[in-house]
Amino acid sequence: MKMINLGKASIYLICTSLLTACGASNISSSPNTNKPETPRPMTVNTEKLLNTMIWQLASIRNSAGITSTMLNSGDAASRYQITINNDRIFITGGCNNMSGSFSRGADNSLSVGPMMGTKRACTGTLMQSDAEVSDYLSRVTSYSINNQTLTLKTENGQQLNFSGSPTDEAKYGSKGVRKFIELNSTAKGIEWREVKYDSRWIRIKDDAPWQSNFPGIQGFTPKMNMHYIVRLHEYIAPKTKKAVWVKDMVTTSGILR
Repeated sequence: MKMINLGKASIYLICTSLLTACGASNISSSPNTNKPETPRPMTVNTEKLLNTMIWQLASIRNSAGITSTMLNSGDAASRYQITINNDRIFITGGCNNMSGSFSRGADNSLSVGPMMGTKRACTGTLMQSDAEVSDYLSRVTSYSINNQTLTLKTENGQQLNFSGSPTDEAKYGSKGVRKFIELNSTAKGIEWREVKYDSRWIRIKDDAPWQSNFPGIQGFTPKMNMHYIVRLHEYIAPKTKKAVWVKDMVTTSGILR
């Protein structure tokens, strides 16, 4: 049997192929005039909108393209709202208040970091709803914003749709002054006084006099025969120059005896 040595032939063919490929790569019938598209940077208006709006969750579209105004738990999506403060996102409306890191990148990319929340226990489905909303946000990879509509998209095709309204800071043009107001609500009316705390959050007993000219607190309606301490922010209305109280949270509540 006659043996054939293919070693040199193989090397010759490989070299020939490489030379042909290298030569072909340097041949161009016409110059390429298409320039790569440069990503548009975020505009100042977009930055301002994100940080000066309260974004209320309006609906959720699942990966199958079906949009609903209800969460899987059965609670309305609209009870949740988010606010964004530079690199933090805050979620309210459920059982617990939650927050997490928030970062934006090129081409409208976005990521939300691990969520932290208060440790309140709630009955019903609210805790399930909190977990559901938190899970959606943890999967967000991109966003789009158009006037007062914010859309957050997840990696698997889900979409969170928000409608925006100006924050109190944007509405009144200042951060406001935080105050604590104590109230007693009875059939005779509402009496109130300001409460103050020291640096260790121990109440200062200054025996401030009770007042009967209750000006009202936006976002808060006291019930009959109840005692409250409400944390609020006081703003000055630009037009009237009068003080406006906006509820932050109720820190204490109880039945009057």
